[in-house]
Amino acid sequence: MTTFEKFFGINPTKIKKNCIICPTGDASLFTDKNSKTSKGIFFKIDNLENKTIISVKNNFLISDCILLLIETPCENIFLFGPCGALTPFEIGDELLINKAYNFESTSSFLDFSSEAKAYCPDKILFDKFHSFSRLCQVPAKSGTKLKTSICATTNSLILEKLHVQKLKKLQVSSLDMEASIVFFCAKKIGKKAIATLYASDSPEKTHLFTPLNENEKKTLKASRQNLAQLLKSFINDQKH
Repeated sequence: MTTFEKFFGINPTKIKKNCIICPTGDASLFTDKNSKTSKGIFFKIDNLENKTIISVKNNFLISDCILLLIETPCENIFLFGPCGALTPFEIGDELLINKAYNFESTSSFLDFSSEAKAYCPDKILFDKFHSFSRLCQVPAKSGTKLKTSICATTNSLILEKLHVQKLKKLQVSSLDMEASIVFFCAKKIGKKAIATLYASDSPEKTHLFTPLNENEKKTLKASRQNLAQLLKSFINDQKH
């Protein structure tokens, strides 16, 4: 058994052209009764006709996930998941990341530098998805529309809170733990990647793990569903 098969529980040739990378809890937004499921040591696969859903248990393995896709027919990588919202965004906003700063290292994030490297999504795939989002007639149940955002990819919730104002000076308006890794690794292996994120909390305004109120829960649920539907519609309708 190869490393890929151990990690993913499937032969690499079975991976589809379009791959959605998401947290385990979001996989059901994309699967249906026709999904074929495989489980590896670290990742779960749900294969559908025109896409592969890769569920990631631990985001610290996201680089391995992307780098191993070099062995597969995958061409397009779509990161889907939660992020923290900074002004002007709020819980429930649906975001398309146009640049992600690399604050993945705790040591470098502690010694915050405005010279941090930033990585971008594939321009062609980004532009296609952005244009499609404006035309697609997906019901916006959450009352929001897709917005572009500059993201900071970090590995520390504590340091995110500490450096919020410094991040805002870099025009950062969202915080996650995967985007810059996905962009950089995808480019290294010759794949296209974009990140579509939904704002699930507001580090700038609330304390860590502050429970959402009922209205925020409804807004967030609708946002996740709407963004997932937009992504599915794009994959179904585009020739890319």
